[in-house]
Amino acid sequence: MITKLSQALIQSKSRSDHKQILDSTGAIFFFGTPHNGLRTAELEAMVEDLSGGVETARLTLLKQLRENSEFLETQRDALDDIWPGRKIISFYEVEKTPVVQKSTAQTYQRSGELVEMVKKISAQLYMQDEHRIPVERNHTELVKFPTRVDSTYQTVVYYLKECLEEISGDSKPSESQKKLIEALNAPKVDAFLWNIENAAKGTFTWFLEEQTYRSGNTAKEPSSLLIIGAPGQGKTVLSKFLLQHPRREKQHNVMIIYFFCSDRDDSLKTVNSLLRSLVAQLLCGSPQIRKILKPYEQDPAKAAESDYILWEMFQTAVTASSHHAIYCLLDGLDELEKYSNGNEREKLLDRLKDLLVAQTDAVHPRRSILKFLGTSRQIPEIVNKLQGLTRFVLNAHQGDLKIFVNQRILDLPKNFGKDLREHAGRLLLDETKGTFFLWVSIVVKRFEKIDFPTVASLKKTIEESSTDLDILYNDLFRQINQLSEFAQKVVVWVVYSKRPLTLRELEAALATQMDCKNEESTKDHKTELTPESLTSVLGIILETTTEGFVRLIHQSAKDFIMGKNRFVNPSFGTINPNVYIAKVCMTYLNFDDFKLGHKNYKTEIEALKHSHPLLDYAARHWYSHIWEKSEVEHCFDLVLQIITPPSTLRFWSTVASIRPRDANTRDHPLDVATNADIEWLASYLLSTENKHIEIAKNELEYAMIFGSDSITKAVAKSGKLSGGELAQCVVSNRNVGKEFVEEGLLSGITVTESMVTEALTNWMKGSEQLEALAARHDVEFTPEAVTRVAEFARENVMESLLRTHPSVEVTREVIKAASANKRHRGGVMKVLLDGSKTFELDAEIITATSLNSQGRMEIMGVFLDKEEVTMDENAVALTIRNFSSEVVQILLERKHIVTTEKMLAVASENTASDPKRSDRSDSGVDRADLCQGRLFQRSSSPFIN
Repeated sequence: MITKLSQALIQSKSRSDHKQILDSTGAIFFFGTPHNGLRTAELEAMVEDLSGGVETARLTLLKQLRENSEFLETQRDALDDIWPGRKIISFYEVEKTPVVQKSTAQTYQRSGELVEMVKKISAQLYMQDEHRIPVERNHTELVKFPTRVDSTYQTVVYYLKECLEEISGDSKPSESQKKLIEALNAPKVDAFLWNIENAAKGTFTWFLEEQTYRSGNTAKEPSSLLIIGAPGQGKTVLSKFLLQHPRREKQHNVMIIYFFCSDRDDSLKTVNSLLRSLVAQLLCGSPQIRKILKPYEQDPAKAAESDYILWEMFQTAVTASSHHAIYCLLDGLDELEKYSNGNEREKLLDRLKDLLVAQTDAVHPRRSILKFLGTSRQIPEIVNKLQGLTRFVLNAHQGDLKIFVNQRILDLPKNFGKDLREHAGRLLLDETKGTFFLWVSIVVKRFEKIDFPTVASLKKTIEESSTDLDILYNDLFRQINQLSEFAQKVVVWVVYSKRPLTLRELEAALATQMDCKNEESTKDHKTELTPESLTSVLGIILETTTEGFVRLIHQSAKDFIMGKNRFVNPSFGTINPNVYIAKVCMTYLNFDDFKLGHKNYKTEIEALKHSHPLLDYAARHWYSHIWEKSEVEHCFDLVLQIITPPSTLRFWSTVASIRPRDANTRDHPLDVATNADIEWLASYLLSTENKHIEIAKNELEYAMIFGSDSITKAVAKSGKLSGGELAQCVVSNRNVGKEFVEEGLLSGITVTESMVTEALTNWMKGSEQLEALAARHDVEFTPEAVTRVAEFARENVMESLLRTHPSVEVTREVIKAASANKRHRGGVMKVLLDGSKTFELDAEIITATSLNSQGRMEIMGVFLDKEEVTMDENAVALTIRNFSSEVVQILLERKHIVTTEKMLAVASENTASDPKRSDRSDSGVDRADLCQGRLFQRSSSPFIN
């Protein structure tokens, strides 16, 4: 079938009359497809036997499908430019398949040796956007789905629906929506999900019947459940299981969004990454939500950078969506970085709690139902923040542990005979009480390291394997410290890398010595790493995923190593392991291979990434392995070599996709430090220790406008810009809030009108800065700045300004400006007219108020509620002309208002000239009657909040 499909695509590429086939192909599903061939020896023998030795078409086909056949290689080359741009979903078998063999009854049956029929490397195309999905079946059972609730069947249906939505014209995102989704640059959480171990068959089914889960998941109301558990109890595997086995009443129009936090991958451990992923899933999964979030298409980059805006998008989508329900699963909340930019994890938990409370409030308006499920270790600040949510404490289920043990002993190597396997199983089952999945996995791995296993050696291994993780890990790392320098380097790279490394990346990293000048010079130090070679030496602590990434067996192992500083002084050097990795990365980036002329920069970089496996990681992460300026002394020369030559700086920053925020920026180390948020580099460049690199004023201003909170503070403390220059820049910065001002970094400045204007275009951060500036006694505001605050700012800014600066005069211009404040309506006016301040309104102020389409009634209500506020004759006349009879009635009851002929004329003229206008109050009395004093019933103002 694969050859027929492939040939059809190849022909449609070359033949114009078949081109519609290629144009109409948007997605391709592969199920155990042998792109590089499969094991055919037994099948060929069977076909040849059945055909009497005649060369049949079937036999020819089997020969073409042999592993690494010339036919398949030619076909792969012809298909290389067809796959890109199409969605590729590759399912591959995990279990081995029995080969065919002839029985005593002279019939062929699949009863022979268990083999990998189609190897994983053959079943995948290894395209960048390919979805690779392991299936716990053998080759012959791969697409034999027993029921509709089968997890693989559900996965196939999910991707089919997703593909149909994407290729449907009505549901395709518009160009502006695509730009917003692209700007989000959401981490590929799917890849992480598929690398999570599948629950053993028969485990966790009890949880589907658990009352705390079942009641919230089936009720037609919002629900929330927080699953708490110690390390190794199965929280993450349970999360994946629940995604694969959703227990919901038959509902239509539902969405499932999820995120798996992981401290082992920098792209999966920040609040910003989590929010970008959830918002992207909502946008990609629903045309209706794309319409709801349309306002954010105006400035995609701005939306993607700010956690506040991302949360606003998420909350808007969840509450305004017409979906029947949105299921949101967040696994590993404890693995979210606590201090990525302020205490963002704490802010997220607060916002999440408020949203869940609002969802359960019957009075609160909502359209969709949010069903939330989160998992975490028992971290007090997380549990306390989410107090009030239904909780479930997860301990490894005894029945599940027995199934898990029986599955694990099947993986023991061949030197474990049948009887010994059974003994191993019984010994482990005797110990399951009080243990957990991770403990079982580690003990089985220790079994595998025994050269000549006996029952006695198995018992001893169990006795030496403490159920206290710290004691167990301490024992494991004592053994690792006795291994070779090479083995220890492997562990260091896996533990301290900012994301999981592939086998090829790890090979390149370990082969790079400090004196290497190019890729060629690393070859003498290179060793081929395979899953088998890693397992044989370090399998007790490391594992290779189905995607070919090397990682620790569990997050708790990384916590132990980092917490205990196990590799602060490794045997291969006295430097911090992070600095060691930084030095290797910088050495790699300084290779002569990258100092050639670049004709087609983008194409050449992609080719270099392929030929130099560590290039992408080194460019993106070298600087994140140096935490502070003091560590630079260990690698000062290397740092200078990759930041001073503009060509080198441009090369690795391009590889790392570090994009300038402004078209006028140039290749300067401070600009790159600003764009990539390299705090230590900015601190060094701004310090007196920097004798090598000059910094111009425009670089400093760029850092103030676009830098993170820490970088802007470094610029401010360097004294290289005046207070006014700092303020003019920082009010435009989307990353800097009130804390910058509260630290006194802008003391002694005068806030101008232009500064206020810039701040007010800077969403919430600008308002925060303005409020903080207004609260400082050592900061002055020009009269023009006060007027601009009145017209556009929130009331708390004006309130802070008047309280801290009693000398600020509330002038006629300020009142007139506040009359035009549309966004915040009467709030600012209330603050300005607070207390016993007297003020007379004139015609210009009333005109500005009447033209304020959003705040006119509220602002007029403030005027009418203040006895100290009076109006001249022209102001009264314009109020009669431009406001409703109800307003006029309340106005004329004011003691200082004396009805004049002019007012009567305006009222009569207004009624006669516009008969369609609603000039009558609910009681049917018109303006002319009111002005003649025929109605003097006192009324309270209905316009004041």
